[in-house]
Amino acid sequence: MARSVGIDAIYVVAPPAAMNLLSDGFVGDLERRPTVKDKKTGEKRRATPAEFREKLRGLGVAYARVPDGGQNIATLAADAVLGLMQQNDLEPRDVGRLYGATETSFDNSKPFTTDVKGMIEQRKGPGSTNKWHTVEYKFACNAGGAAILDTADWILADPKRKSDRVGIVVASDFAKYDLKSAGEWTGGAGAAAVLVRQSPRMLEIDPEIRGYSSREAYDFYKPAKMEKKPPAPEANGNGAVHVVNVLSLGESDNGGLSFVSHLDTPIVNARESIVSYNDTSRDIFDEVKQKALEKRIKGKPVLEEGRSLLSIVSAIAPHIPYRGQPMVSYAEALLHDVRGGREGDEIATEMGPEPLREGFSSQRDFEDAKRKHVEKFMGTKQYRVQVAEKLAGPLTFAPFTGNTYTAAQLIATASMFASKIQDATAMSFGGHTRRPAITEMDRIVRKNRDVRNDFTGKHVLLSWYGSGAEAFGALATVANGWKEQARKIRMPPVEHELTLAEYETLHKNYDTPIPSIAAIKEPSFRLTSIDHEGRRKYKYVEGETPLEVALKKRQLTIADLKIEPRKLEPELVVR
Repeated sequence: MARSVGIDAIYVVAPPAAMNLLSDGFVGDLERRPTVKDKKTGEKRRATPAEFREKLRGLGVAYARVPDGGQNIATLAADAVLGLMQQNDLEPRDVGRLYGATETSFDNSKPFTTDVKGMIEQRKGPGSTNKWHTVEYKFACNAGGAAILDTADWILADPKRKSDRVGIVVASDFAKYDLKSAGEWTGGAGAAAVLVRQSPRMLEIDPEIRGYSSREAYDFYKPAKMEKKPPAPEANGNGAVHVVNVLSLGESDNGGLSFVSHLDTPIVNARESIVSYNDTSRDIFDEVKQKALEKRIKGKPVLEEGRSLLSIVSAIAPHIPYRGQPMVSYAEALLHDVRGGREGDEIATEMGPEPLREGFSSQRDFEDAKRKHVEKFMGTKQYRVQVAEKLAGPLTFAPFTGNTYTAAQLIATASMFASKIQDATAMSFGGHTRRPAITEMDRIVRKNRDVRNDFTGKHVLLSWYGSGAEAFGALATVANGWKEQARKIRMPPVEHELTLAEYETLHKNYDTPIPSIAAIKEPSFRLTSIDHEGRRKYKYVEGETPLEVALKKRQLTIADLKIEPRKLEPELVVR
């Protein structure tokens, strides 16, 4: 009998502070509102707050989590790893590897997972993680998936029939975009730690049914743009914090020292990114479908000839940059998957033939026609039923974290399980009853309660996308212990809705040990200092006074936090 390897447990972490993108403060900010074409005059103007809010709801966004003072991708990852270990009674000696994924790394050589190891040792003892193998993966948002599949293969490669190899994969990111840019709408932050082992309780990943699709693309990337700025002053006794992300130190033209630092926001081609996401996702459907047709279990094919892949898949856990993107991609993939079969013929009869490239003089005209056809399909009952059955659950958590890059698909997988067993409102918002109205998706989730307990043994498609670009997918089977594990999954609540001023302060001072704005209600790791050569120190904080109280104790006001208007990450000077 073949060994089963896959996901045994998932632990989700999100910063307690968040910007409510649907709030009056955000949609009411004139500089943030997009330009629209006036329906009456035909002239361009700024969208009204109501129009802007409706656009954001259409994207499926609500909250953008933001790392609080002292939080960065390493602290979030350490919180996730420690939480996973505690929840599953793991000690460092039980773990063989820690693989990390991020596209918000703060070092070009040293993996952030070594910082995570150091934090874990604060709780588990010095040297307790010395035997862990650890690396950092990079391929935009799909790196977490690559780390999971590689870890599963490492366990399968164990010559022992019953492998005792156990790996943890942690994905952690801050989706940070330029302030007042359109990318800001899809910001967010979070981390997820996944336990990978033999005989998993949640998902058994089939090592033979995987699909890949890659190409060169400049749809989203972070080139090493360099700029110089003056060095930070020496730390004073009041805990002043300084310039971070230091890469080198050299002589400037005037003889003084200057730091050289990365800009940490991406260059985005939104149209190319959407097309690349959709095209590669469609390609992996074909690859996974072909592998499922070829594989036989007990003499029977996993997928019978003439059936669509989606006919055997009960749920899809995709990469979610924002909730609307996989909904469109899924519609396009579904049309492609059923083409030529009975379901495809029924859709063509109802909607008319699907646009084909040879019928158009330009690629852009073809893409526009295809987009309109997909939008029309998304209004059909067949599509809504498919979404309710296969996609609604995985999409539930996304509006409460925002985009989390490498962690997004792992959080979608956690959301898929949690939505089957928990109440959607309490699950999604940490028990808070106050939540923003988003879209019809929330009602779809509630209508789908009848299928939540009939999940054992069902096939699930795990689907990742990374800009640059590559998508890949893997067919998995829901394991017997999923209910027990699903009950443990929790989306951390938004403890503090940020004002615009607070949001911009945290945005400009990410990865800096400034005081926290949100009250630290649960123990967590925090960055406490960065020295002049970029060495970081962290501390496990049991609880902390919010920023307002800390400022009051120092007899300071918010106005005393002077932020210099620079393009780079500014220093925070506390006088």
